[in-house]
Amino acid sequence: MRNGRRFILALVLAVVLGLVAPTMAHALMLPMSVEQLAEEADAIVVVKVLSSQSRKPAKAAEPLAVYTDYRLQVTRVLKGDRPRALTMTQPHGRIGNLVQVTTDLPEFTPGEQAVLFLNASNEVYGGWQGKLSIEKGRIPSLDISVEEFARQISTDTLAPAVELAQAPAPNPGTRAPRVARKSLDTMVGSAISSAIGALATTTPLNSDFESGTSGWSIGTYTAGAPTWGRTNYRAAAGTWSLFGAGSGTGAVVPPAYIPEQVHAGAWTTNPVDLSGATLADLEYDVWTHLTMSGTNWVAVEVATSTSGPWYFADNGYQMGTTSGWKHFTVDLRSVTDASTGDNKSFVGESTVYVRFRFSHTTGTTDYGAFIDNVKITAETGPAPTVTDVTPAGANAGIGETVTITGSGFGATAGSVHFQKGDSQSSSDYVTASIVSWSDTSITATVPQLAATWVRVNAADGKNSGTVAYTTGFSTNGRRWTGLPVSYRINENTADMTGEGAAIQAAFPTWNDAGSQFALSYAGTTTKTGAAFDSENTISFVNDTANTYLGRNTYWYYATTPPTLIESDIVFNDRYLWANSTAGGAIDVESVALHELGHTVGLDDQYLEYAEVMSAYTGEAQRALSPAEAAGAIHLYGADLTPPGVPAITSDSHPDSDTWVADNSASFSFETPDAAAYSYVLDQSAGTVPDTTAEGAQASATIDSVPDGESYFHVRAQGANGVWGDAAHYKIRVDTEAPTTTSDALTQYLRTATITLTPTDAHAQVAATYWRLDGIGEWQSGTTVTSDAPGEHTLEYYSVDYAGNTETPVEAAFSVETPDRFEQTDPGIAYTGTWNTWNYAPLSGGSYAYTYTKDRAITVVFEGTGIDWIGTIAPTCGIASVSLDGGEPVIVDLYNPTAIHKHRVWGSSGLDDTVHTLTITANGTRNESSTSSGVNVDAFDILGELMTPP
Repeated sequence: MRNGRRFILALVLAVVLGLVAPTMAHALMLPMSVEQLAEEADAIVVVKVLSSQSRKPAKAAEPLAVYTDYRLQVTRVLKGDRPRALTMTQPHGRIGNLVQVTTDLPEFTPGEQAVLFLNASNEVYGGWQGKLSIEKGRIPSLDISVEEFARQISTDTLAPAVELAQAPAPNPGTRAPRVARKSLDTMVGSAISSAIGALATTTPLNSDFESGTSGWSIGTYTAGAPTWGRTNYRAAAGTWSLFGAGSGTGAVVPPAYIPEQVHAGAWTTNPVDLSGATLADLEYDVWTHLTMSGTNWVAVEVATSTSGPWYFADNGYQMGTTSGWKHFTVDLRSVTDASTGDNKSFVGESTVYVRFRFSHTTGTTDYGAFIDNVKITAETGPAPTVTDVTPAGANAGIGETVTITGSGFGATAGSVHFQKGDSQSSSDYVTASIVSWSDTSITATVPQLAATWVRVNAADGKNSGTVAYTTGFSTNGRRWTGLPVSYRINENTADMTGEGAAIQAAFPTWNDAGSQFALSYAGTTTKTGAAFDSENTISFVNDTANTYLGRNTYWYYATTPPTLIESDIVFNDRYLWANSTAGGAIDVESVALHELGHTVGLDDQYLEYAEVMSAYTGEAQRALSPAEAAGAIHLYGADLTPPGVPAITSDSHPDSDTWVADNSASFSFETPDAAAYSYVLDQSAGTVPDTTAEGAQASATIDSVPDGESYFHVRAQGANGVWGDAAHYKIRVDTEAPTTTSDALTQYLRTATITLTPTDAHAQVAATYWRLDGIGEWQSGTTVTSDAPGEHTLEYYSVDYAGNTETPVEAAFSVETPDRFEQTDPGIAYTGTWNTWNYAPLSGGSYAYTYTKDRAITVVFEGTGIDWIGTIAPTCGIASVSLDGGEPVIVDLYNPTAIHKHRVWGSSGLDDTVHTLTITANGTRNESSTSSGVNVDAFDILGELMTPP
């Protein structure tokens, strides 16, 4: 069923203000004002419920499993014609353990009285809205008596249907009322205060104007304009009342038309003392005949001083025409100013002033406004006071308890009431089971259907008034034993195409709520309407006799726990359906989501209007609240299926094997079932992130990534709280340039040959570049050769595979032209016998050679460099070279082909002093050589050859 506090406000305003309900819809029922119900219903009756009897279907035309016949005694007919004895049949009830529930239908209890709006088939028109409960001769949801309601219904014309939001702006100098958005609890409390409040013990203000206007001061707000005056033309009771234009300049004697410009005011000269009161209501009667306008109204204001501030009671004003006397009640414990939204309690104040204001600026054929029977009733004894209700959001119907703390509860247990969550009347409630009771603390079990307020009733009859409290979900525990629940869909509305897909779009919302509950699509059907036939179906039915939007008829066995066995959902095709709310259409997916909530096993709960199981405001309601998801988990258990492994990509490091110089890494990761993610970056390939969620965002940026190989690890957490396996993504970061060294000497003889050696810690070297003396293009390579005599500057640098570029490095060297000394020079000393080979291609035409071990040649020179010139060939062996007595260097003269006048060994860049070079034949050879011969052809010396000592 669909109802709620918003509808309560609409219903109260419809009667009290003469307005239709706002242009918003409930998920199952479009809200209807009393005027709309009265106009569209075929009959309006007052009934007493005599009995109820559930039965099996009696004929084929009754396709459901259970029907309940209610015997009603019609005690009064307010519209149409109905017999005194009336039988009403509704498709719900219980036979044995089989229970059938049809949402949106009103409930009846034998012995209760109610006003019913009926269609031609004697069904309640408007669903639960078409039933107004009666308590002690009053209709609590409207806060008027049955007699007053009957007088209004019997008039020729009901109050005009005008949206308050569409009323014209007020004229200058007047302050028109507007609907301030009160808290829901204040709204409900004000609407039903007379129905649930404690009986008054004092009447500090009681003016029926029968003997005059004593205690009242009549004033004007506009000079020269008429104002309040006493008249005996019309009265709610007795003979006299106040008339809005009955005195002052331009006064009118009823029933003459009033002037267009009337701004009248009145307030009590003797303040009312409510200092000892715990409860207080301001009541009065109003009769108006006014052109509907935002500048035509009568209202009440309350203040603690004649200088204000005055609280313009948002539930105490009237626009338009009342079509008879109407009774208003303002709960003085909570008065909300309609202009500012400020709220104040006047209970406990020692001076309370009341005044009425009347504004009329439009209409030349209006009869004006009358006020009568102004009364304040107060209870001065201590009443229960609630200071706290804990825990917040306890769930209804599953055994959870709340503790109510406060004072004045009394030693003897009274009762605790919660607003009934599936009722059209704000005065309907469910009673909690009491666990414990003391004067300051009560523990109570939250009953099924408990909704938006709680009230403590003490044993002596006093009560705390309604106190804000919002429950979580509500259920009696009914559930399916076989999952998934499969539906067939009849796509039979002409309003749109794709209605089946729009309905199915609601399935994953419940499937992904974190529980094990699951819905599935079983295909199409031609079935229309609900029928007990072992098949779950969804269809569209053009039910012009009823005003529901969606209706879920479901069956369950009253076992422990209750077991659901079938569900049929019907959309009322008398309304316009679409896959959105554009053009005033009803959103298919939103209504399907609500109806499927009943399939899950949840009750209607009118808590917050954005919730799926609550009111439907005309906007798409396509997301579950945490409480609704928790309800599904309670019924079916948490879905422990872990989410999938996220797929990781990186815009900054798209290839895991490529080195990148950027140490700020961005990652994207996604898995369809994720509600949150945990991630970490480190240098280990298999790390699993912890279970502390980083958030729901499926991306991350990590700054200051260290050089080398790193790994980004991420895992997902599902809505059920279960963590999935981790995914890993390797990145390579290198922010440092390579380092290149050279073996460059400061001086070379004839030819400089320099080797460059680059190194890189991570990405490795991609290329090395060099150039000489800043001339020409940079050359690629690691060997530099130059035979140009003179001073030179070598520049070189390397680049790695990450793109890091080394700052160029410089090395200075010179290439010198030495003097040549042949092996025959007398300054060269030989140890042992060396032979001579004469051959023209040799330097000087000959060289000295030996095959004998330890035969040596010694050269003493003064200078900075020396080169040994000789022949390398297949027949050459191995020698040792020692400079200045240093560690001998092995020189192998083997070469596959003969090369003469070859620089066999050399050294340059020496200190400019005397040096001794010794070459010794080792008598050995390379295994590829054919002999161990060692030869000396000449010496190139930068300096002077000296005679050996």
